[in-house]
Amino acid sequence: MPGDGLAFENVGMTDVSLAPVQTAYFNVGYSDVISGATDCSVASQVEITPPNDTSYVVVPVLPQINACGGGTLHVSPVFASTDSAATDTTAPPASGG
Repeated sequence: MPGDGLAFENVGMTDVSLAPVQTAYFNVGYSDVISGATDCSVASQVEITPPNDTSYVVVPVLPQINACGGGTLHVSPVFASTDSAATDTTAPPASGG
C-alpha cells in the first residue's frame, strides 16, 4: 500500500539494474499491535513480482512477519546500495552520498 504515512513509502521509484551476485533491497512495514478481536497474519516468505511481469520469486523472511490489522504490508520501491550500512535504515541512501 503506497503513500500511507511511512517515510520509505515516499521514496520515488527508479530502475534498478544488477550485475550477477549484486543485491537489491526493499523495506516492509506493518503493524504488530493487536487491535480488538483482529488476529495477526503470519508469513515466513514473500512473493516478489517485477513490474509488468506475471512471474515471481519466493523469498524467505527472517524473522517471520506478524502483520496485524488485516495483514496489511507497506512496501518501499526496490533500491540498490553498495553501502551495507544503508540497508539497516528505513529508506535508501540519499543520492550523492
